[in-house]
Amino acid sequence: MNKLIVIYLILLLIVVVLLGTSIYYDCIYLGSPDAKLAACCIVVGVLGGVTHCLRAFYLHHCVLKDWQADWAPWYFIRPVVSGVMGFISMLFIKAGLLAFSSTTDVQVENRIVLYLAVAFLAGYNVQNFLKKIEEVSESLLGVKKKIPPD
Repeated sequence: MNKLIVIYLILLLIVVVLLGTSIYYDCIYLGSPDAKLAACCIVVGVLGGVTHCLRAFYLHHCVLKDWQADWAPWYFIRPVVSGVMGFISMLFIKAGLLAFSSTTDVQVENRIVLYLAVAFLAGYNVQNFLKKIEEVSESLLGVKKKIPPD
């Protein structure tokens, strides 16, 4: 199972890097800048998730030596959830629910990099991104937090 997880993560890493690069440089044309941004955020979110999974695998299997086979499904599902969080991060930025600057004079290229950086962080650290979403929903809608504390 361990080899399968590593092969899956490395193949997924290669696919998302090739796909993301192709989309970003318009080798794959998606029709609109918004579609391109959404696809890039999903891909970069997956990249963040794969990075986290590879680090976790190395840490638990090689360094701490506390690997538990029960966690195997997490390594397959986490990159998918990370891609969703990458997309959601884009929606939150576009909706103005995640603000980073008071100026609107940011160049287009820098805005794309901002979206991609946040998508990576959302994909890499799903739990903390979900906590941020909980905070936003609590302040906007009065919804109580559901995620248990760490």
